[in-house]
Amino acid sequence: MDEFEIYDYNRRLSHTFIGDHGYCATSFIPIPCKRLGKKSNFFFRLIFAFNIVGIGFTNYSKPKIIAMTSVKILLHLFLLYRVAMLTFQINNFKYGIKLSAFTYVRDSLVLLAWHSVYCKRKKILKLMKTLMKLIELSPASCSKVQMMIFYVSLVGVYMCPLVTAAVMIGFLTENKALKYQRSTLFGKCSTYFPRMIAFLINYSYNLYLLTIPLLISLTYVFICVNLQKMLARITKSLKKCHSLENAKLAYHRATELFLVISKVEDALSVCIFFVISFNVLLTFVCFAYGLGYYNWSKAGSANVIGWFFSNQTSFISIVCSASGVKAESARLKMTFQAVLSGLKQEKDVSPLLVKIEVFDSVSLTAWKMFEFSKGFILSTYGIILTYGLLALQSEKYANHP
Repeated sequence: MDEFEIYDYNRRLSHTFIGDHGYCATSFIPIPCKRLGKKSNFFFRLIFAFNIVGIGFTNYSKPKIIAMTSVKILLHLFLLYRVAMLTFQINNFKYGIKLSAFTYVRDSLVLLAWHSVYCKRKKILKLMKTLMKLIELSPASCSKVQMMIFYVSLVGVYMCPLVTAAVMIGFLTENKALKYQRSTLFGKCSTYFPRMIAFLINYSYNLYLLTIPLLISLTYVFICVNLQKMLARITKSLKKCHSLENAKLAYHRATELFLVISKVEDALSVCIFFVISFNVLLTFVCFAYGLGYYNWSKAGSANVIGWFFSNQTSFISIVCSASGVKAESARLKMTFQAVLSGLKQEKDVSPLLVKIEVFDSVSLTAWKMFEFSKGFILSTYGIILTYGLLALQSEKYANHP
């Protein structure tokens, strides 16, 4: 029995023999179920992380429902506070209207991303369960090092707002902390522990601004990396295939993965659209400060730098992981064509050659607006620099004749 025959045999036995004698019968080689559990458990960690931001994927007890409902209300109230605060800053601190408009939209996109996950939560949960089964059927998922990176990244999602706020407050003097309070508390301030109050205000804002987009990004990247690994495993095994039967098994296995990719597109494409839009606007604001269009203190610069690095990590990871899935799909199709062309059963090979044309339909998009590719990163930066700087120049000219 070669690898594809073992896969087909294990797939048929998967519902009966998982966990017998400490091994999993659903993989190509005996793999301890404990090891597979660690990979699957990451999904449960993600679900718990979404619970913290008020998104429940399953039914919970009343105390948990009350807690998540409270988080939902706080998120919406915080957006209203941000709108009122920005309006106050425009009227009293002469903030730029265009940059403030970008900030309005940027803060709103965070809540839109939250609502997109909330509306698709059942589909996302179903997707996670399907992918967990595929991980159990294949050893070709993330390595231990990659899993460690994902766990560290999950912790970093909640540590990033804290570290960013702490670094910013480190540059604040007491006078600047009082000024920061006046700009964010509608002209009021407290002389008792001003830096601590400024830290709490900034930490709350960073928590709202960064946590939800980073959490969605991490979920999407984890799913894409696993899919890419499993597609690459099929491609590698297919190169050693010398029979039509095994080629058919490889095709069925690839079809299972493509169905999962279609579920990813259905469940997460809208969420990713709002996250990418948020990334673009946040990048624009960071560039605006970096290029000197708006005067800012060292503390503010430290805060913006924290936004920029977390934002770029999210943006580049999404684009690279999604484009990697599509590239691996194209590579798998080419391997199929090469292997099938070398087989002698021409009558039986022809229908399979026609079937693999479906591989071209595989795509991961952001709400069908655009497909991901590495060139998309450069084009995005070009749009930001071209149109964003044009808007800034017109505002600077209008405000400073």
